Amino acid sequence: HEIRSLYEVSGDVLDVTVRVEGCIDILLGDVMGKDMAAALLSAGMKSVLATTPDKSVKGLMNAVLARMTPMLQSADSFLTCIFFFLYTQAGTLEMVDLGAPPLLIQRSELNNTVIQAHGQMMPMGIEQGPVTSVVLPIYPGDRILLMSDGILDGMAQSNTRMAVDQIAQELIATPALQEAQLCKRLMQISEDATGHADDRICMALRFAPTEPALPHRWTSQFADNLQELAAMRAWLTELFGHMNLSASDWAAGVLLGCTEIFSNIVKHGEQISNAPAHIFMLVHFGHGSCSIEWHFKMRPFNFDPYKPVQLPSPESMSESGYGMFLVSQLFEQVHYFTHSPEHQSIMA
Repeated sequence: HEIRSLYEVSGDVLDVTVRVEGCIDILLGDVMGKDMAAALLSAGMKSVLATTPDKSVKGLMNAVLARMTPMLQSADSFLTCIFFFLYTQAGTLEMVDLGAPPLLIQRSELNNTVIQAHGQMMPMGIEQGPVTSVVLPIYPGDRILLMSDGILDGMAQSNTRMAVDQIAQELIATPALQEAQLCKRLMQISEDATGHADDRICMALRFAPTEPALPHRWTSQFADNLQELAAMRAWLTELFGHMNLSASDWAAGVLLGCTEIFSNIVKHGEQISNAPAHIFMLVHFGHGSCSIEWHFKMRPFNFDPYKPVQLPSPESMSESGYGMFLVSQLFEQVHYFTHSPEHQSIMA
């Protein structure tokens, strides 16, 4: 990791704690401002984390929100942060995102695809509902990158999305670069691009468990057309057969949900170049669960993934409306990381 402060004190904070064997929690926060008041607010957040009895991700962040929101409001300030637990034995990551830059996850075994993972909450200091988290699988060899706003602000791009895309391309271009060197490289690019001095934090880690789980994981590539639906369904059916699940109602439901998501990608995604588009899929079985991923490059979806999906009325449907409702019912969680044309992912 790399930390550079503009002054002797800073509102940026990076905190890494090993709570129990096989679980690491990481916090990266950025309080508005660069003075002692900002530094005291970030220190207060760390104090709440250390003294809260409920050590779950949501429990900790609920306590932080309850304590810090009035303090931030009285100071006319706000705080962006990303907080996650990395469960190394289970190979999962549970994340709470309060208006921070996205967490970048690079899949080493899927052509070094970069997932721009984000949550749905507003920055701390703004009144909002209960804490919501995002749970994602992490596989051996994956690289995780988190960064403060200062890194993005120095990228000389016209908006945040383009700055994140630039950093994602750096990850793709340097898959073998050691994490310490990656942080130094990104820090230098951010400083050199504009010459703008700012507080900056960058942290990278590679998931390398000492006892990796059995590789019940498969990847495949499909062309971006509806004629590939049959091939995709046949591939999934074969995988379910390997896991002795092909005759189950569960498998039938998953096939239906995957068919709907695949067809939505093809029908609603608009290709961004004249080159043939492809959809990369990853399926993983582990610890009594199954996760499925779709990665592609297309025009971003015009869809609010955090708005509750209701059973539509036939009289008010623009197309059908039942597809997204089926997906929401057939999968326990569905995450749409589809803001960037170059790096789009759907994970269920």
